[in-house]
Amino acid sequence: MPSGGWQQVPQPNPGNPICEPPQPSNFSCSPGAYQYDVWAIPPTVTLNVSAVQQGPWISSSACDCALKPVGMVNECTDVTKTWSEEREVCWTVTGSATAVIKAGMIQALLLDAGIEIEIGGQWSHCKTITETMTFGLVPSQCFKRYARDYWIYEEREATGTSAAVARTWSCTSHTGQPLTITTYCNTQQMTATLKTFTGRGVEYSWPLKICGGADPPVGWDGKYDEACCHPICSEVVWPAQPCCGIIGSN
Repeated sequence: MPSGGWQQVPQPNPGNPICEPPQPSNFSCSPGAYQYDVWAIPPTVTLNVSAVQQGPWISSSACDCALKPVGMVNECTDVTKTWSEEREVCWTVTGSATAVIKAGMIQALLLDAGIEIEIGGQWSHCKTITETMTFGLVPSQCFKRYARDYWIYEEREATGTSAAVARTWSCTSHTGQPLTITTYCNTQQMTATLKTFTGRGVEYSWPLKICGGADPPVGWDGKYDEACCHPICSEVVWPAQPCCGIIGSN
């Protein structure tokens, strides 16, 4: 089965074949049925480019930067962002095969990328998709926090070998074992490409290590939470108190 989980249905016999698949050599064979517009080598999909693109940061300032008794902290208001953006999905298929084969190449790419769109019999085309996303940023009493959306730009390529005609043969090996062999004629290598955006998500600022945050992932290039004042968390040396936070009634 080709990459992406789809399977081609051979086309019905239109009459006399345009070419004659060769009989297998070195075997005793009986000819079988013809098939038309098939894959001699089913298409495989390769992901050639995967790059993260990021939107602008939104932020939420510390909502009550002070040392407050329990139950006296001001209520924080969530920050939300909604964006709607048009993105293009572009595909190209090369080769002189039939529409069935070309559509199969493009469909393999779309399925691999997890995209469902109608190609409308266009073999080199860009289609605009409108995407909408809403995400929230929960504010903190003592820290300024950040968030941004991101998406992944990807380029895929599918390659395969199509055949105008295939024929199955019922053969017998030299040891008497039955074999079914398929031969092809008018084969050609096909290539198709797909460029699109996938993998949308949200990235948040990383908690400060002095306040119990873990180390960020290797290569982290995002923002960190920003304390509204100092000393705070592990910066505080007893008997001093933190500049912001909650203090018990006792």
